Amino acid sequence: MKQLIESLVDDLDGSEAQNTLKFAVSRVRYEIDLSDDNFRRFYENIGPFMEAARRVGRESDNTTPTEDVWVSPVAVRRWAKLTGFQVPQRGDVGTPAKLAFLRAWLDGQVPK
Repeated sequence: MKQLIESLVDDLDGSEAQNTLKFAVSRVRYEIDLSDDNFRRFYENIGPFMEAARRVGRESDNTTPTEDVWVSPVAVRRWAKLTGFQVPQRGDVGTPAKLAFLRAWLDGQVPK
């Protein structure tokens, strides 16, 4: 039996990546694989700019910023169960849950 094992590699430092981040700047879309540490660094650095910026609508393919960030629904559901945050048991966990999870994760409140 042949088994294929895929793993993500952090595009910044070559370590194991746990996250794929998609983002756009000046209508140019980017995708990068990042470890938890580098993912956290990205949001710590861009966070103040995002908070100060005006949201002007959606990109042409109808994605929102949280749809551009891949967040494991399993991780969000596990965190939601621990914190009492309400999420559906199946399907998309929703933007509010993703944002709350990311804020908690950045604050170090999500267990590994």
